[in-house]
Amino acid sequence: RINPEQAKTVRLIYDMYLDGNGLARIKDELERLGYLTSMGKTQWFPTVISHILKNSFYCGIITYHKEYTPDYLKQKKIKNYGDIEFTKVQGTHETIVTVEEYERVQKIMESKRNSCKNLNSGRQTKGKKPHTTVWGKLLVCECGHKFNMRVWDRKNGITNAAYQCYSSIRSGSYESRKKRGLPLEGICQTPMIPEWKLQMMANLIFRNYLSDKQKVLDLANSMLEAHIADIEKETDNTAEILRQKNEELEKLNK
Repeated sequence: RINPEQAKTVRLIYDMYLDGNGLARIKDELERLGYLTSMGKTQWFPTVISHILKNSFYCGIITYHKEYTPDYLKQKKIKNYGDIEFTKVQGTHETIVTVEEYERVQKIMESKRNSCKNLNSGRQTKGKKPHTTVWGKLLVCECGHKFNMRVWDRKNGITNAAYQCYSSIRSGSYESRKKRGLPLEGICQTPMIPEWKLQMMANLIFRNYLSDKQKVLDLANSMLEAHIADIEKETDNTAEILRQKNEELEKLNK
């Protein structure tokens, strides 16, 4: 059975796409007008809209084998990227869009895919790409997300990096959403931070707090040496404790 409110949303997405609007513009319009996702969320994402446009069920066609099980022993389903043939059957349910409209949308999407260079086919390798910089590994936004490295500017052929909260990348920055008249509730307000500013702050902190580095090191060494010399003779694992403390001392000296 058709859900009238959700059907209205699907109809709008198809109409806007056929009118020449891209996924990002449709996303902004849905959020601006207050349309909810099927899960009742106010935030939309281009991938969700893309899945709706590719779903043949809305025009009355049921597509089978979107997923399949390559190994009958493991019984783990994987997405079908053309590895096996899809099976399409005409359903008996009420439709939201016509078959002609659905096919027109697929042709437009295919033409856009063909015009893109280095297109990702949809297959993804397992795991996430590890960060290569110390800032990417350590920075965590106050909203709880990690930071992604972005391009800040390019001067004299040199690219200068910056770091932006993943939440801002995914849903749009606070300022950009404000300019476009989009809802701001729950949107991260942390601005993009240039790498040079992070390095400058780190240098200042280390210079201020590690100015008496040798004094701190000498104190730590003396405390460790005093502790090593103060081991009771009746302890069974004296040799092991001594070895551990010597390793700590060596590590601290390094």
